[in-house]
Amino acid sequence: IRYGRGGGVVTLALKDSPVVLSVTDDGPGIPPEERALVVERFYRRSGAPGDGCGLGLAIAREIAIRHRAILAIADNPRGAGTQIEVKFGGGS
Repeated sequence: IRYGRGGGVVTLALKDSPVVLSVTDDGPGIPPEERALVVERFYRRSGAPGDGCGLGLAIAREIAIRHRAILAIADNPRGAGTQIEVKFGGGS
């Protein structure tokens, strides 16, 4: 909500077997070449809006790792934006 577009939509979903938590938005997206970087502590995309310090996705990744889950970043399958999934069960 904070970093998406004004009036944008954020969708949360939960699937089972295997358990997958997903957060999808219709904002500006994260380019593929920056997806490995945005999960690093204190990394902020050049020109990123807001006053964050670059810890949110790094913390989410650490939580996923501690639960033996995998955090994956992809394009929103329905169009513009990003989809972040945390896949439980089978991650290493």
